[in-house]
Amino acid sequence: MKMYLSAVLALIGIQLFGQEQKPSPAREARGMVDGVEVVIQYNAPSVKGRKIFGGLVPFGEVWRTGANENTTIEFKEALKVGDQIVKPGKYGLFTIPGEKTWTWILNVDNNNWGAYKYKQNRDVMRQVADATTASESTEQMTFLVDDSGIELRWANTSVRLPMSAAK
Repeated sequence: MKMYLSAVLALIGIQLFGQEQKPSPAREARGMVDGVEVVIQYNAPSVKGRKIFGGLVPFGEVWRTGANENTTIEFKEALKVGDQIVKPGKYGLFTIPGEKTWTWILNVDNNNWGAYKYKQNRDVMRQVADATTASESTEQMTFLVDDSGIELRWANTSVRLPMSAAK
């Protein structure tokens, strides 16, 4: 019995210590936008010395806005996103990065892998926003949710998407 127990404990130890953190770990950003809870689920890649925008992430192409599975955004009440009213739901969150402006996209497909099966005719919202150069570089991609919308920070780039409660 002792030998069996020792073998089981050894296997558990190997599994626990043998696990490495994913290069782009799953993250969640949660907060209130004008009284409406917003939840963003994403996988957060790191810079790792690479050129990110205009390099790893090409300009002018639809991007899953993260790594691995699609990034999703969910809210249970209608929101005004940019200048458009969006019904409550869970959406795939895509972007088209540009040198000076980005296009934010909410798409009904929220469970694809990346942007490989992205279909523009499934978009519920597109909104253009200015990209700014951040004062500090952000190593791991991060979403922030605050009272006036969401923000993506990664490398030396910051892009906000204004949001408010639909009234």
